[in-house]
Amino acid sequence: MTLVDTLIARGFLKNSTDVEALSAHLEAAPRTFYIGFDPTGDSLHIGHLLQVMVMSWFQRFGHRPIAVIGGGTAMVGDPSGKTEMREILTPDAIAHNGECFRRQLSSFLRVSDSDEQDAGGDGSNAMLVDNAEWLRGLNYI
Repeated sequence: MTLVDTLIARGFLKNSTDVEALSAHLEAAPRTFYIGFDPTGDSLHIGHLLQVMVMSWFQRFGHRPIAVIGGGTAMVGDPSGKTEMREILTPDAIAHNGECFRRQLSSFLRVSDSDEQDAGGDGSNAMLVDNAEWLRGLNYI
């Protein structure tokens, strides 16, 4: 089975404009992709499950996931259209929550902090990065 076959069989992919092209793209070479997680709490929750499971399946098929822990974006209000603003967290609280996310994601993904630590040897180790590292330097937060 291909990755796309697996995603369809498990209910992760229902519609696509071109399933054959998507499958060919993913089979042609390992791909790198990212998914973001804003650490507004100290634990991943059920709303993160779909993304984590998709990352896990992609990695099993040789692709490289990057989990972007939103240490910078967690300091900004919630853009989801809610009527209440997101609670403002301190940088220390956000850093703590991000570390909790890192530990939890490491339970589902084979993780490294750099290309040199690719234990699988195929380049598919997941990277966990914090967008605060580059967003704080922009001085807009």
